[in-house]
Amino acid sequence: MAIDRLRKDNKLEVSALGEEMSNVVIPEIDEVRHIPLPVLQQFISRLPDSNRIVFNMFCIDGFSHKEIAEILGIREKTSSSSLAKAKKMLANMIKAYYENNR
Repeated sequence: MAIDRLRKDNKLEVSALGEEMSNVVIPEIDEVRHIPLPVLQQFISRLPDSNRIVFNMFCIDGFSHKEIAEILGIREKTSSSSLAKAKKMLANMIKAYYENNR
C-alpha cells in the first residue's frame, strides 16, 4: 500500500499547526464550482504527499482525524494540521487561478 511505503520512508512527517494557519481564507464553494474538475485534480496532485493523503482521506474518503491517525500511525493533531495546510495551499492555488483567468 502506498501509505505504508510513505510511512516506511518517513515522508509522513508533518510539523505542528502554526499560528499563521489560523487566518486561512477558504474560497467560497461557488468559486470552486466554476473551476474545471481536471484543474482541481491537478491542484490536489501538487500537494505534498503527506498533505494530499490526509486531504484525500478526510475530504474524499470521509475518514475522521482519529481514523486517519490510526491508519497512518500519526497523531490526530498531525492529521488536522496536514488538512489545514492542504486547504491553505489549495486556497492559494484557487486564488492564483482566478487572478490568471480573469
